[in-house]
Order: sequence, then C-alpha cells, then structure tokens
Amino acid sequence: MQRLLFIGMWNFADDSGVLRNSSKQIKAQIFPADSISNEAVVESLDKLHVLGLIVLNEDKTLIKIKGWANYQKINRPQPSKY
Repeated sequence: MQRLLFIGMWNFADDSGVLRNSSKQIKAQIFPADSISNEAVVESLDKLHVLGLIVLNEDKTLIKIKGWANYQKINRPQPSKY
C-alpha cells in the first residue's frame, strides 16, 4: 500500500512536489473506491516519512516528496502555491 500511496501522490503534488497533508483528501484522490481506512493512510504516510521518502513541514500541514526531480519532469513549472 505504501508503494501505491507514494506513486499516487505524484499525481496530486504541485510542480514542486508539495501537497497538503490531509489523509482524508489523499485517500479520496488515490484510493477513491477502495475499502482502505483513513487510519491506514495515516500509518502509510508515517512509514513513508520514516523511510525518508517524504518530508513534513514544521507544523505538519504539508508534504514534500523527496527526490521530486527524479520522479517527474515538469515542462512548464508553476511556482508552488504553498
């Protein structure tokens, strides 16, 4: 699940690899019809953080995908809204 979550976040991050740290929103975007609980998404995000694949800002409201440039190539990047 963590692998699918990590790859799924690439689709919803902005051009800088940043997205809101909202487990409910992330679950709805990545696993819309799956019977995955919000708690499972929270646990998976925690595991991704422990593994060093994502970074949280100080107040834990934003997620930054580490190594973003390795995963995505943005043709016309827009500044991050965060």
